[in-house]
This record gives sequence, C-alpha cells and structure tokens, in this order.
Amino acid sequence: MHRSGCFPNGQRQARQLRGASAVEFVLTFPTILLCIYLIVVYSLVFLVQQTMTLAAAEGSRAALITTSGSREQQARTRIDSIMSALPTAIRDKIPTPVIQTGLAPAACGNPQLTTAGGFACARVTINYPFASNPAIILLPGMESLVPATLSA
Repeated sequence: MHRSGCFPNGQRQARQLRGASAVEFVLTFPTILLCIYLIVVYSLVFLVQQTMTLAAAEGSRAALITTSGSREQQARTRIDSIMSALPTAIRDKIPTPVIQTGLAPAACGNPQLTTAGGFACARVTINYPFASNPAIILLPGMESLVPATLSA
C-alpha cells in the first residue's frame, strides 16, 4: 500500500498543537511585556517621587537644626546625599532644588509657630518636569499615564 503525503493521525495533531502554541505565544507575549514595562515605569516614577520627598524633608530639617555654616549649604549637602541614591542618568535630569530659609511662620503655613532664635522655618522645593524630560523612554501615548511634574 502506498501513501502519498499522509501522516499518521498522531503526527498531524502534534504539528497542529505546536502551531497553536506559537499563535498563543505571539498573542500573549506583547501583552505580558507591556504589563512588565508599565510596572517598571510606575516603580521608577514612585522611586523618584519618594526620593525627592525625602530629600526635601531632610534638606529643610538640616537647614533648621544647623548651628554652624550656611543653612542653605547644609540643606544642599543633605539633599545631595539623599539624591545620590538615584541613578546618575535620572539625577542629572532633576533641576536644582530651591532652598528658602528664614521665612516667617505664616509663609510656611503655620502662623502659630514660635520663632526660636529669630529663625522660623525653611522650605525646600524640588520640581521635576517628568513628562517633558522623562527618566525612562516612554512608549507612544504613555505621556498621559505619567505625571506631568513631580513635586516635593
């Protein structure tokens, strides 16, 4: 008996299953990759925001408790030490913090604050225009999913 191009039934089913697996992989892999990418982007935004918030709080605290030298310099030193935790590529994109010392209590939002030694409060502001200068390559259309500006 002569067979022309026919495979036993088991071989045909195996080939069809391999083809189905390849199609499933092609359909699911981009979705899984996109989910992983979104997790990385969200984590990076969260890391930068938390680091900036910590740096601003510690910088203003350093400006308030210093007893020697320039209050602004002490604050800047503390801010730089905390911001050094970020990768250099990200840290270089963040503008220089604005440090204000010797503000009146009302300017810091607390009019009941007493001025100890003539020094009332300090304010450190860090603004990072994330959408216009992102720390990571954004996919087209991602600009609406990330914050325009990170502020601390």
